[in-house]
Amino acid sequence: APRGARAAPFLSPSTLCRRALSARSGAMAVIEEVDAAPAAAREPALEDTRSTPHMDDERFDAMLLGVAQQQEGGIDGLLDVMFGFLRRKTDFFSVDAARARDAVTSALSRQLARVGRDAAAAAEERAQNAARDAERKAGAASKAAAQSAAREAEEAARKERVAKAKAEAEAALKAKRQEDEAKARGKAKAADGELEEEEAEAADPDAPAAGKVLPSAGNGGEADGYTWTQTLSEVEVRVLVPQGTPARALDVRISKNALSVALKGQEPIVSGDLSKPVVVDESMWSLEDKTWVVVTFTKVDQMCWWSCVLEGDVEIDTQKVVPENSKLGDLDGETRSTVEKMMYDP
Repeated sequence: APRGARAAPFLSPSTLCRRALSARSGAMAVIEEVDAAPAAAREPALEDTRSTPHMDDERFDAMLLGVAQQQEGGIDGLLDVMFGFLRRKTDFFSVDAARARDAVTSALSRQLARVGRDAAAAAEERAQNAARDAERKAGAASKAAAQSAAREAEEAARKERVAKAKAEAEAALKAKRQEDEAKARGKAKAADGELEEEEAEAADPDAPAAGKVLPSAGNGGEADGYTWTQTLSEVEVRVLVPQGTPARALDVRISKNALSVALKGQEPIVSGDLSKPVVVDESMWSLEDKTWVVVTFTKVDQMCWWSCVLEGDVEIDTQKVVPENSKLGDLDGETRSTVEKMMYDP
């Protein structure tokens, strides 16, 4: 080097090749021009396509990117700059041309092999993700189908129970009318009729009154399109709507003496006059699991059991209502006496 000039640091061929970008065929042509080694020395070494730690070294990315952006010749220009640096500042080409060719070929092979492995890994990951998505969607569809079938079965069973209750109530009313007609025509004496009623009640004390049905576990019952339960102060009505129905698609109207539940633009699912008045400001509705419309009424008369929600529906026998013992015990003496009178007095 000229006096006073700073000598370029010596870089070994293997170190420089590991830091260079992947070579292309154009670089091979440059190497062949300066290759004067004997044929025996030019025998290609076995290619090692295993990845090396330097292949993922990102410390020089910013510098190399800046060099690449300044080259008008694209990748060929960048390779010319890199190999020109090796020619001018190192002994890469002058020491052993065959080693230079092998080093470039080996680096290129490693990079190509790495590209293939990365592409295969990415394809496998995409396939696994697609399989997981398909499995998840299939599971969700199966679950939705099972839930829909369960709801349909529940609704069919409920309709069957309602139809059965109606039939039993109608049969009881018909029998009662026949009995009344028989009494009116003098076929039975009043005393005999009363005795028969007492005997029938003694024979089956849990039987409901004629034309009525036993209350459900929640002191309510089932009717066409809904089920209901009650306490002394409130009535809860549950109306089944299609699964996934949003609240904005519902049209629920509550007044002092009427209720209507419908999907907007369609005929009401439940509609009619209430059997007893409610406090509108303290009554509300909500959507549960996008499947059930739950309407909660606050009774005006909170010392009275309802026999039905809508007029004309099947009535329960309020004398068979069984309130929770704890709640009954919490009442004061006068209120408890009134409740017991409603339960047991005809």
